[in-house]
Amino acid sequence: MPHLEVSSAAERDLRRIGAGAQLDRIERALKRLSEDAPNLDIRALTGHAPWLRLRVGEHRIVYRRLSATELDSLTETGRPVGAASGYLIHRVVNRRDLEHAIGSL
Repeated sequence: MPHLEVSSAAERDLRRIGAGAQLDRIERALKRLSEDAPNLDIRALTGHAPWLRLRVGEHRIVYRRLSATELDSLTETGRPVGAASGYLIHRVVNRRDLEHAIGSL
């Protein structure tokens, strides 16, 4: 099962969304991503390889795959990963803010 590493910006985005149906839906999508579930609405961000976006209703999750070196460094810092692969969740934004969010990649 892939490991999900959530950036501080993504954590802030999730706090802004607040408790409710939208947050529950995003958390379910992140769980499905960590399980490599089929049928997720994933697209590559044009001109921003290797970044991808996952569509969840009105929100977009901007993420990329972690390299083997990055996974190894997570293990070295004391975080138990136990995964052969993983993802870095960079941002969780409303679709209208996607262009602004990918400008910081």
